Amino acid sequence: MLERSQERQLAMWSHLSAAICTALSIGILGWAVPLVMLLMKGGESRLVKFHALQSLLAQGLIFISTIVLLIAGIFTCGVGWVLLVVLVYGSVVYQIIAGLKANEGEMYALPLVGDIAKRG
Repeated sequence: MLERSQERQLAMWSHLSAAICTALSIGILGWAVPLVMLLMKGGESRLVKFHALQSLLAQGLIFISTIVLLIAGIFTCGVGWVLLVVLVYGSVVYQIIAGLKANEGEMYALPLVGDIAKRG
């Protein structure tokens, strides 16, 4: 069984690892740590499971949105690429906020994902 402080730290790193990967332009790996957290500690902690799922779902949606915006940028004279920059910076900011909230023990739902992970 996890201690409360360990539980909060694991939940926090589920988000912060994704933010770090995105900020370093290796966003494709942002799913790795949340997946490991979910598989290793998701059964022991509802908080870790919730935040790992939130981060995983967000990373999936960001990946799909990135592909769509890259393609849209070709057909919209770069407007899609501008929106991609907004998406990247916004996702980093919201992942950091989610990480801080997770470290406080709060069940913070990312705006992009919503409450989907609460059902999980």
